[in-house]
Amino acid sequence: MRIGKLKVNHYINYVVIGLFTVVMASITLTGGRFNNSLLFLMEKMAISIILAVSLSLVVGFLGELSLGHAGFMCVGAYLGGKVASLLVPVMGNGLLAFVISLLAGCAAAAVCGVIIGIPALRLRGDYLAIVTLAFGEIVKSLFQNTSEETFGGTLGLSTPRYNKYYLFIIAFILVLITLAVVQNFIRSKHGRAMTAIRDNEIAARATGINVTKYKLITFIIPRLLREWRVYCTATATTQCKALSFTITIPLRSWSWWYWAAWAASTALLLPLH
Repeated sequence: MRIGKLKVNHYINYVVIGLFTVVMASITLTGGRFNNSLLFLMEKMAISIILAVSLSLVVGFLGELSLGHAGFMCVGAYLGGKVASLLVPVMGNGLLAFVISLLAGCAAAAVCGVIIGIPALRLRGDYLAIVTLAFGEIVKSLFQNTSEETFGGTLGLSTPRYNKYYLFIIAFILVLITLAVVQNFIRSKHGRAMTAIRDNEIAARATGINVTKYKLITFIIPRLLREWRVYCTATATTQCKALSFTITIPLRSWSWWYWAAWAASTALLLPLH
């Protein structure tokens, strides 16, 4: 459906999530208070949408099976949580400390994405899955065997809990940013190059597309977006444990029907072209 030159289906997800965020935020900012179970539910809804949309880039649009998402999430969560634990006593548990810690976690995950992506993306299919899976397990073991003074060791890293009445608002704002980044990337020339690689890598390479470059870009962007989800999860609790970062994270996030429906339906609203 078109209105003038605008495609309605390109913007309906922004409208739905934006209206929901504005309404719920207005109630909160005017003094209304939701019960803890509803706040927890809204946080999980936003977190699951971010995870579903970010995973759709690598697994869906690029068509590569990467099983190392838990490792990158672990790096971002621990580094972001550590920065937060150092900043909060100095700056207070406010928005500025939250944003700085979030950016620190994203930067750490992006750097790991580049380091692992350059050699790993020369592989395809099962071989790529094995390499990324190994990275996830190595990272988890490293954080488990740290000292309590650095990253908490086996018991995990203690992280400051952000204000539960406002965390879901920030999470849904990050959902809108995630949708904007992914949708605009898919509709750009970079997105068309990515889908060309997915359909036929040899033909894409023959037409002059830098396959390694676009695979690396597509490999890094979901890591950045997923760290928003991970850091929101870390600030929604008070403990970050390496054991919780397994390859079944997406399945566990989608196992609850109510926020899985939101995540899946939002991902389906993303047009392929």
